Amino acid sequence: MSLVTDWSFTYGLATAHAYLTAFDSTVPSSPTATAGATAASGATAKLRRQGIGTALLRRALSESPVAGRELVVGRGVTAGGDGEHWIRALGFTVVQRVALQVLRVPEVDPALWEVPVPPGHRLERWTGAAPGTLVESYARARGAIHDAPTGDSSYRHPHWSVPRVRQAEHDARRRGVEHWTVVIVHEASDAVVGLTELEIFPGMPDTAVQQDTAVVPGHRGRGLGRTVKAAMMRRLLAERPEIGLVVTNVDASNDYMTRLNHQLGYVTTRTMLTAEAACGALESRLGAPRRIHCPAADTDHGMIAGRAR
Repeated sequence: MSLVTDWSFTYGLATAHAYLTAFDSTVPSSPTATAGATAASGATAKLRRQGIGTALLRRALSESPVAGRELVVGRGVTAGGDGEHWIRALGFTVVQRVALQVLRVPEVDPALWEVPVPPGHRLERWTGAAPGTLVESYARARGAIHDAPTGDSSYRHPHWSVPRVRQAEHDARRRGVEHWTVVIVHEASDAVVGLTELEIFPGMPDTAVQQDTAVVPGHRGRGLGRTVKAAMMRRLLAERPEIGLVVTNVDASNDYMTRLNHQLGYVTTRTMLTAEAACGALESRLGAPRRIHCPAADTDHGMIAGRAR
């Protein structure tokens, strides 16, 4: 479940924007999932190096509606860019490198997406809620994402269960997000053994975001990941031909998924960083009012995450 809070501030003739999104995450030293948050702040290139991004971060921290956080996470920071210099100056530690990949639909030969379904399997697809006949095995299959590399990041993928799947579906509906799923079912067991997900966000009618792709152990090495991702692209082309851009990101060390995406027409455009800082230390550097409680290290952990470009 998520909770979004927005801030907009005017600096002379320009406006800077920040948002905070609460989400569920699992991190080390915590036996259960805990609430976390994503905060983004930014300023146009002409307004950089004037302290605007720092002021936005300071205010986002001080007015966060999610208390009890100990870790601040910055995501989507362009390697070598102004954002990297900014987070390092604030004392963040880089914990993961991520490749941003894009697929420009009009520039890709659709023949790349004509991938046959292996014998003994079938494809299923839906928008929104998973069918009751498949939701249990679908939830188990989603757990296969735990094997995806995350560098040294403190973030851990949540444990997927039927209630968590239903909550995620509800949250997507509430936010007006189209959530598409394509799965591959093992005929003999009638269980989902591979999946891929894609989302279309309000206000971005020309763009789709490719989300998780996972194949359960014991069924890997058969090309099932490529099969479901190719099927998703065929579906997108047939049902939403106006969408011209698909974006995704992959851990920079995940050579297999990087190559698979290239086979489907994705191009790697830049490297992004994930960085972390202790909440209390960051607040001290920023001089932020102590309106977020940062608990002792022996309590459940939580995060606030941010984005800088």
